[in-house]
Amino acid sequence: MRRRRRVASTARTVVAKLFSPLAKLRLTPAMRGAADASASDEGLGPRVLYSSSDGLVTDFISGRTLTESDIHAPAAHRGVLRALAPRLAALHSVRLPAGAPVVLWHFMDEMLAQIEVGGAALPRGVSAAAVGSEVRRMRSRFEALELPVVNGHGDLKPSNLMIPASTAAAAPSASASAAAGSTGSASAGAAPLPTVTFIDFELAGAHYRGYDLYKLFRTSGHLSHKNMRAFLRDYLRCLAEADQPPAGQRRTRVAKSDLREIHAEALAFEPLTWLEAAVFFFFAMATYPAKAHEWQPLALDRWESYLASAHLVEQDGPATRELLAARHRKRALRSRKAPGWADPDATGPPSPQQPEPNRADAED
Repeated sequence: MRRRRRVASTARTVVAKLFSPLAKLRLTPAMRGAADASASDEGLGPRVLYSSSDGLVTDFISGRTLTESDIHAPAAHRGVLRALAPRLAALHSVRLPAGAPVVLWHFMDEMLAQIEVGGAALPRGVSAAAVGSEVRRMRSRFEALELPVVNGHGDLKPSNLMIPASTAAAAPSASASAAAGSTGSASAGAAPLPTVTFIDFELAGAHYRGYDLYKLFRTSGHLSHKNMRAFLRDYLRCLAEADQPPAGQRRTRVAKSDLREIHAEALAFEPLTWLEAAVFFFFAMATYPAKAHEWQPLALDRWESYLASAHLVEQDGPATRELLAARHRKRALRSRKAPGWADPDATGPPSPQQPEPNRADAED
């Protein structure tokens, strides 16, 4: 008589992702899936169940992806953006290997190599030499600005952020947020915050901090600077509290000078986010010339947006001037708070007392 065993089985929904030929051309085998595994370990992304140089398997997250409307809605800074701030601060705080190079330039170089091979597929008036020249020019400018490098997502557009179904009810839709913002409803601020999860870490690694920050808010429509500043304030507060938790229930104060600097830093990345996107679509056209007509409108749109914004970070460009002025102001304010500081414009002997903190630099 045959013995039977009862086997308990459980159903599990997963996501299987194969790295595309385009991904393999710009990612080394060691890069593929490494950031997904790191985010999984840190609880910042879907749990990775299997990974190889050809693809990976992760848990499926039921929920909805965010849109530009979610980011720029009038009340977003009291809801989804406030929920996102500690998550992005945590992602950016993951330790990088010492001296890790900015991976964006590696991706650009790999795509440029393919563009040079298949340059005949590029739109009329655009050459591989011109694209390469602009990449080198931007690299020189951003390296000269000596910007912070963190463990970045690398493609932090709203569609790579998810609100799981279990907490989706806590996040009002963009239209509901707009209604709450227009009526000044206090209940919107009291609503429970949703959970935000990152997805698609294919381009993650050592990135300029401002690249992630601007990509989140980049839009072809109206950019809400109010939401951006509120988010950056929460983001800075989360970074500070991770290093030194506040005593009791008091929130950590964010100095205006710090907020002004990071806002200028983020805005400086507008041209680079457009350039990377343009290079990607030129790369796709060069790799698949038979489908170049499908990619061309997107490529030209991003290229034109880049050309229209590239002047921002020229040596005397408005974004460069704003960033350098913000840094100078912050250094000056910190000098005034240092022991033994004397106002160079003051007359008479310097005061031995340390000046009180500048109230003008207190949190907004």
